[in-house]
Amino acid sequence: TPGTAWAVALQNSLAYVADEMGGLQIYNVFDPYSIVPLGLYEVTNRALYVAVNGSIAYVADWSGVRVVDISNPALPVPGLLVSLPDNAEHIALNGSYAYVSAGDVGGIRILDISSPAQPTVVGFYDTPGTAHRLVIRDNRAYVADGDKGLRILSLANPINPTLIGFYDTPGEAWDVSLQGNYA
Repeated sequence: TPGTAWAVALQNSLAYVADEMGGLQIYNVFDPYSIVPLGLYEVTNRALYVAVNGSIAYVADWSGVRVVDISNPALPVPGLLVSLPDNAEHIALNGSYAYVSAGDVGGIRILDISSPAQPTVVGFYDTPGTAHRLVIRDNRAYVADGDKGLRILSLANPINPTLIGFYDTPGEAWDVSLQGNYA
């Protein structure tokens, strides 16, 4: 990629790459020995993450979350920008909602994506640290919260998460993944 690849979302035979200053890069990866560049959406503020749902890509950058119509991957069309109080770092899609980790000030922002091209902020959870990454499983969000460790939130009410547990990690928690019952 021309920039720094921070994240990849796969859908069918296409790879959507959040490529920092290189924007959203779209590649046909059907043949891994002959990857074909298809499209590009240029950003002005560092594409850090991408989540794809059908014909819509949600791109996290330092301005917030940008909606990009990818129905024609060769010609991605930028849409609405959902501004956030801090840079968007990560997006986890869960049903009609997108959960966005938004750094120091933003915590976790919840977007209603039931109208995919017109997401709206419907809730938030203010984490005590710096929300970097999150994973959602079984109505829970697991949040890597910087110097405040791992936060586990209940999403029983998806627009009003509540803290149900935490672990104070040694050092900073930058990322989280789940394997079985372990985070």
